[in-house]
Amino acid sequence: MATNSLQDRYNDFLAFCAYWIPAYGPAPFMLGGQNAPRPANPYVTVEFFTNVEQLGTVERRMDYAGNEWLRTQLSVGVDLFAFSGSDTRFDGSNNAGTLLQNLKTSLRVPDVYNRLTEITFRLLDDDMVADNSRILNTTYEPAASMSLTFSTITRTDIDNGSIETIEGGGTLDSGINDRNVNISVTE
Repeated sequence: MATNSLQDRYNDFLAFCAYWIPAYGPAPFMLGGQNAPRPANPYVTVEFFTNVEQLGTVERRMDYAGNEWLRTQLSVGVDLFAFSGSDTRFDGSNNAGTLLQNLKTSLRVPDVYNRLTEITFRLLDDDMVADNSRILNTTYEPAASMSLTFSTITRTDIDNGSIETIEGGGTLDSGINDRNVNISVTE
């Protein structure tokens, strides 16, 4: 089996969001904290792995072939921020809060759940959708935020220094007959 690091988990979740947010928001998505012009409303930004915590102890595992690895279970935080145009303030269509509520609800849809499972993510906690609307310049900007907590697993292959080949030989003396014996064991 291959090693998968926290960076691998990040990349998997990034690819998941590229599918999930446009499909179930529905809204374009971008990474949060980018130094770029603001896109057209509505959109959702995501800040990945805002906190990472190890759950329990690191497990040392080995399979029948002698391959050994460390398995670490992690809790990771993901923050989502939605922004929509001021014209959505009262009509309820694609306003910031609705976008995040749609995403929160979709986490229980079989398609989304299965995609999360395929990349070894499991939802631990979904926070309530908070209204972060404010005045931007002279216009009201609907905004909302939500924090999600997921559990995931990382795996690090280790060299356990196991013996893979043993060779030996010698003479066995039974007192009556001498026998030459050669022994070879691989894995």
